[in-house]
This record gives sequence, C-alpha cells and structure tokens, in this order.
Amino acid sequence: MNRNKDLDLLIHIRQQLVQPRYDEGELSGHLMPASKAIEELKMLAASGLTDDFVLLNGEYIPLDKLDGGDEPQSATTTKIPVVLYTKNLQHCCYYETVNEFLEDNSYQYPAFLFYIQELHFLSADQADPAVIEQYKDVLKFIELLVFISDYVIDNIGEPKEIVLFAKRKLNIVIQYNQNDLRRIAYLYQLHTQLYEAHDKEERKSIFTTEVISFLFPFPPYERFSKLLSSLDAVYDNYLKSHLLYVEKFSYHDLKSKVDKDKLEYTKKIYATVNDIQSRMIAVPAAFLLVLAQFDFVDTWSIKNILIAIGALLFSILLEVLLKNQFGVLHYVEREVLQFKSELSNSSTSIDLSEFTKSFAHLQSIANKQRVYLWIFRIIVWSVPLTAIILFFCKK
Repeated sequence: MNRNKDLDLLIHIRQQLVQPRYDEGELSGHLMPASKAIEELKMLAASGLTDDFVLLNGEYIPLDKLDGGDEPQSATTTKIPVVLYTKNLQHCCYYETVNEFLEDNSYQYPAFLFYIQELHFLSADQADPAVIEQYKDVLKFIELLVFISDYVIDNIGEPKEIVLFAKRKLNIVIQYNQNDLRRIAYLYQLHTQLYEAHDKEERKSIFTTEVISFLFPFPPYERFSKLLSSLDAVYDNYLKSHLLYVEKFSYHDLKSKVDKDKLEYTKKIYATVNDIQSRMIAVPAAFLLVLAQFDFVDTWSIKNILIAIGALLFSILLEVLLKNQFGVLHYVEREVLQFKSELSNSSTSIDLSEFTKSFAHLQSIANKQRVYLWIFRIIVWSVPLTAIILFFCKK
C-alpha cells in the first residue's frame, strides 16, 4: 500500500503538538514555530488540512508571515495554536484511538491507507501490532456468523444485525470495542469445518444451536461482546455436540435432560422432610396434652394409663410415617446412583464425567435430610417416654 504525503505530514505535525486534543475529525494543539514545521503547515493548508493562518495574541497572522527560525526554539518562544482537519484527508484516514477506528470499520478491513495514533500504527507498515491481529480475527469470525446466519439486517446508520434460527430466533447486534478484541486460535479449523467439511450443513446447524443456547439470555446489544468473551466455551460445546451428533445425541439436549433430572431428584430428597413437617406440629401438642392431663397425685390411675397408651399409639403412627419417609429417601438415593451409573456407562466418546460429578452434592443433601428425620424420630418417641417417666414422679 502506497504512502500518502499529506498523511505523513499530518502524522509528523501530530507528534510535535503540545497538549493535543481531538474531537470528531479535528486535531488541535500548540506547536513550536520552527521553519520546517511552518513549511509543513503550509503544505497541509494547501491540501485543506489546516488553516493558512494562525491566531496569535488576538491577531490573525498568515502562515507566510510567520518567521520561524532554523534552530530549535527556546523555551520562551510563543507556541502557535494549530488545528488539523483530519476529516479532510483524501484516500486515507487518521484515527486518534482504536475505538474510533473500530467504530468506522466494524465489519471490513479498510482498503485505504490509515493511521491509528494510539498504536502509532500506519497500515503501510510491514508488521501488524497485536491489537490489529486481534481485530482481523474478529472480522473473520463476523464473516463466519454472516455465513451461518439466516439473514442480515444492514440498515444505514445502524449496527449490522445477524439473525439466527434454530428452534428459536436470535438477533445479534454486531457492536464491539477494543476491550472485546481477541485472538481466536481455532478460527481456521472452524472456518474449514463450516465451509468445507463433508457434513458442513450439520456442523452449521450444531454451531448455530450452541450460539443461540448461550446468547439467548442476554440483550441483543450485549450478545456479540458476550460471544467473543466466551467463545472458547461455545466452541468446546460445539465440538462435543458434533461428536454426540455422530452418535445420535445432542450435547445441549443431554445437558438439559441431566439438569432436569437433577432438579427432580433434589425436589424428591427435600420432599422427604417437607411432606411431614405439618404432621410434626402435632408433637408439641402431644407433649402439652400429656403434661396437662396427667394426674400426678394418683399416678397409676386409669386416666394416666390411657394417656400413656395414647402417647404410645401416637408415636407408633408417626413412626410408620417416618419409616416410610426413610424408605422414600433410600429409594431416591438408589435412583440417583442408577442414573449416574447409566450415564457413566453410556457408549459415547464424550467425557461425561462433568455430568456425573454434578450429582455429588445430592448425597450431602440426602444425608442432611436423613439427620432431620432422625431428629423427628427422637422427638416423636420422647412423647411416650415422657408419659412413662411421669408414672414415677409423685408430688
């Protein structure tokens, strides 16, 4: 790419500016009025890139009237104010920051010469800085998204919007900044898989499904940034899903099924205690009844014997209920173990250990529920035990 004389002059003046400020295509600052700098300003003025005069001490002075010395100016020399109209550059562009560059070139690498001051990078240079390499990877990834998309919304003055369909619709607004840029190590492999593989249609469908599943919870304007930051995980799920597809599975569907079953087992385990909580409220009432009705004067009266028998029957009935809940808990634990065993023994080349490990916390929940049931059992049998002890208490 050929260099541009006006851009070279502008860059050279930019490096000499004191307290530079940039705002929408206008670069301003102060410059030491050396002869070479004044000559460069004259050439820029001839191209419409700066004014042919300067405002000095409240007076407009033409550049031709400025007397710049050949020697470096002393510290007391008055600096001249300069405004450079970078927006007037022809066949090339000047950008002060990377984000300004990205705003104008979000979807395609510029065919024209450009310079980014923040990077001190001229596109005619041989080597690209890391940020530009990352930017190129992001552009190639955008091309891939356009390729797999169902259609693209590209209205003038608005960010490009990619629309994907796979069971549900997803809109991705292509909007990003310097913080989102990254290298994509597997970009070439992904490109080959989606463009050239014998099963490219199936791969496109699987990759689209993984992208939609991941991005669906986020607002459209955040989705592209989220996708770039989490692309490694999405790509990994895509590879797993493809292997499972070969074996007539879907990684996402399998994960959804496992999560659903895990939730059901969790509910069942908690239900072993929740289902009998209302019945356990009767236990304090039984205590109060025994203490209130017991005759401490005539301890071996028929009334006291009936109270003791009633307390015993009450505990036996609740024991039946508790024993049933212990059985339910044991059955649910066996179900979980059987499900984990079936998952571990699945004939697939995919490592499903992450799914089986996700069930580990269910055992700790089950152990806690078993402790609660034992506490209930002790409290329940303390009612007839209290009634029996009262027989030996005399006033």
